[in-house]
Formats: sequence, C-alpha cells, structure tokens
Amino acid sequence: MKVRPYNASPDEPGYLRRRMVALRFFDALDGDPSVQNLDAVIDFILEYVEEPADKNEAREELLDMTADDYTATLNEILKEVGSVDPKADGD
Repeated sequence: MKVRPYNASPDEPGYLRRRMVALRFFDALDGDPSVQNLDAVIDFILEYVEEPADKNEAREELLDMTADDYTATLNEILKEVGSVDPKADGD
C-alpha cells in the first residue's frame, strides 16, 4: 500500500473534508474501541492511500494488515506531525 503524508494545509482543495476526517480519526484514537471508531480510523487512512486506487480494495487491504503494518502506515501518513502508537483495540 502506498500512502502520502498528512496535509493540513488550508490552501489545498478539500481542506474541510480532510479536517473533518482527521477530527473523527483523533476522536476515535481517544475513544473506546468500537466498530464506529475503527471505521473512522480506516476512513482517515483511506484519504491518504495512493495505491491501490480502488478504495474498496484499499479498505480490504487495511483490514488484512498486521498491527505492525497498520502502525507503520499511520506513521508514514503522520510523519510530518509525529509518529503515533495507536491503541484502537484498547490495549
């Protein structure tokens, strides 16, 4: 899976969409584990997936990732912000 770094620039088209998805993502990381919160995390990652281009295929690939691959993917997206150690399963 190829992803691009997080872009919070207000000068790029889609700023409010990215902001809304990012807010849901960070709320989900702070929230209790739930399907809804995991969907918010996946939606955030999908905003930055370049390959595969098909979002359904990318979603399936995300769901099949190991925990290490998931963390590495998030860190690649957030490398400009700082790395994260997501605990979406509450551990």
